Amino acid sequence: MNARPKLADVGKIAVLASVYVVVAKLGLQMDAVSGFATLVWPPTGISLAALMILGRRLWPGVALGAFIVNVWTGAPIVVALAIACGNTLEALLGAYALRRSSGVDISLERLRCWPSSSSPPFCAPC
Repeated sequence: MNARPKLADVGKIAVLASVYVVVAKLGLQMDAVSGFATLVWPPTGISLAALMILGRRLWPGVALGAFIVNVWTGAPIVVALAIACGNTLEALLGAYALRRSSGVDISLERLRCWPSSSSPPFCAPC
């Protein structure tokens, strides 16, 4: 098996890291504690979804995005590395646990949406 990433994977890793940084910066605007922690951290969901749908080989995108956003917000390098490791491990372990548990279907085949006149459509798995 070739351990070198394909060019397409490098592009996906870069996109994932970029999306992570943008969403993290938006998340930090939700009343961040000391500029680093919030009650809601949207990049976790994006990381988990990306690793579930596109594969765990994209984990460097999570690590890179988490590292960049933490350095950008003023964390020392060592702290940013530790936080990036934690964010990456939570996405990897979460994806692993969801794949191992029975009944998890990541396809959109069973997704049903109901239109609403006052809000965006409500979608839920059936």
